[in-house]
Amino acid sequence: MARVMIVDDTEILRRAMELVIRRMGHTPVSASSPRKALELALRDPPELALIDLLMPEMDGAELFRRLRSGLGERCPLVIFVSASPREDVARRVGAVGCP
Repeated sequence: MARVMIVDDTEILRRAMELVIRRMGHTPVSASSPRKALELALRDPPELALIDLLMPEMDGAELFRRLRSGLGERCPLVIFVSASPREDVARRVGAVGCP
């Protein structure tokens, strides 16, 4: 069973992802803000993180940068979640060195 961090500022989306992760047999850990997610991950790194790309205080790409910097090899695998056009997602994610 893996710990999966869900980071999204929209509560209904967070709750839906928690339900799916739980039904898959994993343990969801949720955060409504990137700052809270960073605090939780630095304390107890998850194996996987589902991160909303566009959030008000810090975008998902910046959160990923900070996770990589703070956790190094213990940084979780990251899946970015977004309703943005693919080109915008590629530009933002490419800026942090992700293929």
